[in-house]
Amino acid sequence: MYFGRQILTLSLALLISGCASLGTSKAEPERRDGLSPRNLSAGECGLFVWKADQAKNFILFADDKSAALYRDSREVALTRAPNDDIPNKLNFLDSSGEEISLILLDAHSFQDSTRYKSGRLTSKDTNGWDIVTPVVGLYSCKT
Repeated sequence: MYFGRQILTLSLALLISGCASLGTSKAEPERRDGLSPRNLSAGECGLFVWKADQAKNFILFADDKSAALYRDSREVALTRAPNDDIPNKLNFLDSSGEEISLILLDAHSFQDSTRYKSGRLTSKDTNGWDIVTPVVGLYSCKT
């Protein structure tokens, strides 16, 4: 009887460990809900913008050379458009010529950087309606 219990216990242990190892060995691709990370080199400055919601997804980056927006689950390259001469407002164009405007408000300076506690990113949908996304931002330079 004792020998039978040992075999049963051993069989159960092997069965459980076998089931635990049935997972796939392939790593799932990384899913990101925002722009890929951006790094500044010494002497470079950049503007980092996040959605002002609970998730705080990184959605816009701009520096002196380029700009990118996370829209419809992908990164979209932007170019700078003429400004309306409104302080704290930046205008961009996507590849189809659609205008996207960014207004940043409530600036607070600290350690050679500026944090914007509020703002809005505005674009148009296919019907011409404004899409307004609340945002927060950070402009910083790497020394």
